Amino acid sequence: MRKTLILIPATLFLASCGANAEEPQAVPQPETVTEEPQVIGPPPEPTEPPSEEVPSEFPMDMTEMDEPPKPGPNTVTITATSASDGTAHWGDIGSGNVTDIPAGTTWSETFEGVDASDHWTVTVMGDFVSRDGDVSCAIEVDGEVVDEVSATGTGASAFCSSTEY
Repeated sequence: MRKTLILIPATLFLASCGANAEEPQAVPQPETVTEEPQVIGPPPEPTEPPSEEVPSEFPMDMTEMDEPPKPGPNTVTITATSASDGTAHWGDIGSGNVTDIPAGTTWSETFEGVDASDHWTVTVMGDFVSRDGDVSCAIEVDGEVVDEVSATGTGASAFCSSTEY
């Protein structure tokens, strides 16, 4: 078998592509734009202050807000009741305790000289088997009930807190 090599002159090839081999094509260059620097003058003269006093958006008087329990030495009483066998999960911020509550009894714990603003809580959970699932909880600070909740039904639970949540 015989191999044949065909050579095509470059000018013929370039001519078939629409180019002229003798004249190089110019590549378009991006247009150069020069701008004069923008001159910024002195700042405008200040205007006169308003003649009326502008009211503040936020009132500075905070007496209208609900006040949390006062910090410092207080007496805190936590109470939990369950008609069926239940449990009470209770404590202040940073602590956690669990107490079993026999059916039909009330459990209570009083703490003297504690900080009531430490967010005392109690959650009472009734028996998940018994139909008599009435539970309740209460928290008193210095003899005043600050939260009291009750619930009923199988597996009922109630949550009480010494501060707003």
